[in-house]
Amino acid sequence: MSTRHPRNVRRPVAGAVVLVALAGCGLRIPHSQVVAQEQLRAGAYPPGATGSDGTATGATTGTADTGTSGASGTTSSSGGSPTSGSGTTTGATGSTSTSGTGGAPKTGDTSPIVIGTTGGYSGVSNIGTVARDTLMVWARSVNQQGGINGHQVQVVAEDNASDDNRSLAAVQDLVDNKHAVAIVGLGPGTDIAPFMPYLQRKQVPVVGGFVTTGNWWNYTMAFPDGTYGPTVVHGYDATVARIAKKKNIAILYCAESPQCKDNADPAAAYAPKEGLSVKLEQAVSIAQPDFTSSCLQAKGKGVEAMLLFVDSATVKRIASSCATQGFHPIMAGLGDNTLSSNPDLQGMVTASDTFSWDDASTPALSAFQKAMSAFGPNVPLSSVAAGTWAAAEEFRAALRGATGRVTSATVLAGLWKLKNETLGGLVPGITFTKGKNATKNSCFLPVQLVNNKWRASSKRICLSL
Repeated sequence: MSTRHPRNVRRPVAGAVVLVALAGCGLRIPHSQVVAQEQLRAGAYPPGATGSDGTATGATTGTADTGTSGASGTTSSSGGSPTSGSGTTTGATGSTSTSGTGGAPKTGDTSPIVIGTTGGYSGVSNIGTVARDTLMVWARSVNQQGGINGHQVQVVAEDNASDDNRSLAAVQDLVDNKHAVAIVGLGPGTDIAPFMPYLQRKQVPVVGGFVTTGNWWNYTMAFPDGTYGPTVVHGYDATVARIAKKKNIAILYCAESPQCKDNADPAAAYAPKEGLSVKLEQAVSIAQPDFTSSCLQAKGKGVEAMLLFVDSATVKRIASSCATQGFHPIMAGLGDNTLSSNPDLQGMVTASDTFSWDDASTPALSAFQKAMSAFGPNVPLSSVAAGTWAAAEEFRAALRGATGRVTSATVLAGLWKLKNETLGGLVPGITFTKGKNATKNSCFLPVQLVNNKWRASSKRICLSL
């Protein structure tokens, strides 16, 4: 792949450091602020849409109704009833907003299809907002086109603040009280293990999302939408070795969330298989304004690449700190379009388990681009957004030809029919069989930032895990 750089951007010379970043946690946001932001009403964004500055817009279309504040928790839903208008109701579980697409109800069973999702929308790990907002965009796009088989799609999202106990409670509420037929598009920061025994008993599927652990391949009710989870983490090692062609690495991970270290340790263990040598591994805080000390340590140990398990804002600060010390790194990790124009990040490489979020070369990829532009222009485009969109499209593919009322059994029957399904090129190929765990696919897509645009490699890299 070409590594040309724009003018006025310093090119790395021999021995220059390469920083590799996987965003695994976010910045701390007070829960009260998130709830308040969720209740905003303006513009054409989905409920809870995240702006480029990380602020939730929480907008819906239609006429907003007023509600009263509930206890704790935040629930956002999009694409609710087939009738026009939108509003909010609040109660013990927090606020709920719905948005319809207008028009008179059709004859027959037109009950909305309710899907649930949960993620870290507040607290230390608020990176789940991108997955939530992308799912809202998808629902609005689908509903504008008439829904799925005449049914409008309603998304209900509950904040778990990246807490396993809250994840279980959220999923139970979504299924038992909100009547979700599936859990769809989970974002980073949410492990499925705490609630899978419950979903197994209820026979309710969890469909795709940001999967970095192997748990998605350990349950018959789990239906991942892309690459085998550990492949993504190990893909950063492979990308550094094969695309950036570096050898000596350091690994920095956020101290605020155990999930950062849970990704860092497997990356360190896999590194030697790609010919990489780990020279430094340490925890850092995402609250740090400066990372000069870490940069100097890495430089002193002859490090050529740094794996950073932090959020994108921290990636920018680390890149700036290292550049000040004479490092002009090629970044690699969980990229997004908020990083695209940063001169310190040109040449950055990443590993996607689904598709490249800047690519519009096929009908399926173009549909993603158009929907995000129309309904979520401030939602960061990234592998998280790509994975969420792919999960939602997997859910829709499972309902091809389905008639009548949609239930969890309807969704499961359709999922079990998917064999080497690529969703028009969004995913490497997924296969599900009734009574068996998902088939593993260990191929990821290398993507590189060149001239302010993310460009996919010509082919996927497959790993032997």
